Amino acid sequence: MNVPRLTIPNAMQQVNENGKLELTTSLTFLEKQADAFINFIKNK
Repeated sequence: MNVPRLTIPNAMQQVNENGKLELTTSLTFLEKQADAFINFIKNK
């Protein structure tokens, strides 16, 4: 079975001092990708 994958652009530049990912510049892009995927599934 195929598993949806989501690539986080510039992920290594968005890591805080504790090494945890904090979505800053990629947040808008990821929200658009998630919304597009949900709409795709709804329309199937």
